[in-house]
Amino acid sequence: MSTDLCLVRHGESEWNYEKRIQGQLDPALTDLGRRQAQAVAERLAQGEWDLLYSSDLSRARETAEHISRALGLEVQLRTILRERNQGKLEGLLSADARNRYPDFDAPEVGRETADQLKARAAKGIGELLAEGAGKRLIAVCHGGLIRAYLQHLEENGAAVRPVNLENASVTLIRWQDGAPMAIAVNDVAHLVAKDLVRSA
Repeated sequence: MSTDLCLVRHGESEWNYEKRIQGQLDPALTDLGRRQAQAVAERLAQGEWDLLYSSDLSRARETAEHISRALGLEVQLRTILRERNQGKLEGLLSADARNRYPDFDAPEVGRETADQLKARAAKGIGELLAEGAGKRLIAVCHGGLIRAYLQHLEENGAAVRPVNLENASVTLIRWQDGAPMAIAVNDVAHLVAKDLVRSA
């Protein structure tokens, strides 16, 4: 019995575009982000899927709604799939944040630690896998949370390489006989084909 989990990072948000730290604040998608969400929805519609989950933050939820319409699946919202809580960094431009807080992990910043994020990602995604054992699942969430989950898998012996993830990228993990294997990580072929990758 195999279980497939497709982790989708949300489309580009207004604060992604502005290079502003989002954390658990809630900016909307840009026009490009909506087109990216539609492109990933069209890609996923080429396969068969059983369950669709999403972070409840609007940038993920709106991306998931595009997928929902394409696949005919109800979006199940989960707060545990939210992005990393960035404490006092949230809402600041990245450059300003570095000037104000040279050490992002200093206690006064109030940021969720890397270990806390990894534990939350493992717990939240583990719950989805338990509910959907033997099925094909999609979870729309955030770059930091997905990367933390990939780190968790790597630390537990899986051949998975954590990377920074592009907006609306697809990462597919397959569990066969209980062992996870990365089929795709940070795949953006569906965006490249439509010229929907934002240049740095």
